[in-house]
Amino acid sequence: MVIKHSVEGYDEYLRITKELDDKKVVFYVLFTGSLDASGKSWCKDCVAAEPLIDEVINKLPDSIHFVVVHVGQPEYWKDQNCPFRKDKKAHVSSIPTVIRWGGPQRLEGADLENPDVISMAFEDD
Repeated sequence: MVIKHSVEGYDEYLRITKELDDKKVVFYVLFTGSLDASGKSWCKDCVAAEPLIDEVINKLPDSIHFVVVHVGQPEYWKDQNCPFRKDKKAHVSSIPTVIRWGGPQRLEGADLENPDVISMAFEDD
């Protein structure tokens, strides 16, 4: 089963991606809204996509890493100066977004509503 990581905020995102990049492992990153008091993301699209993404990634080999990055609360995320929006490696403009680090695979918006499209993004592995 895939190796899962979960981090909160930009500094932790930088730390975990550098750590995994240095190890030269294959990894994917999901950018999603931070959790509210009930333990769910404030982003309704993120909540809807989560079970579909989980269904696919839980079938991945145990050599693959999957990082969930909580990008902050709505007012932080929606600020055009949010560091996630300006990050040159991820180019995140909407959430949820899934990327393969260092690869062309990228899913966002309606892509994450379709289990078949999600599966195709992970097929190389």
